[in-house]
Amino acid sequence: MQQSEELDLIARAQRGDHQAFRILVDQYHRFAYAVAFRITRNHSDADDITQEAFIKLWKHLGKYRTGIKLTTWLYQIVTNQCLDFLKSANKKQQVRNTEMSVALPIADETSAEKKSDDRELLEVITTLASRLTPKQQAAFVLRDLEGLSVEEVCEILEMSPGTLKSNLYYARNKIREDLNLYYKELIKPRVV
Repeated sequence: MQQSEELDLIARAQRGDHQAFRILVDQYHRFAYAVAFRITRNHSDADDITQEAFIKLWKHLGKYRTGIKLTTWLYQIVTNQCLDFLKSANKKQQVRNTEMSVALPIADETSAEKKSDDRELLEVITTLASRLTPKQQAAFVLRDLEGLSVEEVCEILEMSPGTLKSNLYYARNKIREDLNLYYKELIKPRVV
């Protein structure tokens, strides 16, 4: 969608045009859901967060500033919803008690496709990311998995570049350590 078309849809939606807002929802639903799922690791929770994010977007569309991209603002809403979700006492306890449950089969190198291997690795990394602190997880998902720029992530998470750098440093180190442990367990010889 071109920026002029997007700005026109936003302006129409701000005037109460539900159809224009529906087009925006259709355009950005997949991407909002993907962020929510990568952070929550649960389809139902990601659906709920995505729906809540679009409700918030609709309610606060009058405050939209044309100087920022709509996607950046939507990322911020989705990420904040996810952080609130993760910080809730009930979910925090569930995350502490949950062990990594991803079991990767050892791939047959002659028949395995790189695409499948990449998906499996992404699944493991995303699962490991769920063990990070909420801020580290959000920073890691937005920067490393979603590929957003440092500036966008800083704006979304409302943090300085130095704070983002620190969160990413600790997140990446924790992911690296956990990946090493995971693969050592995966290739450990089994005693019969």
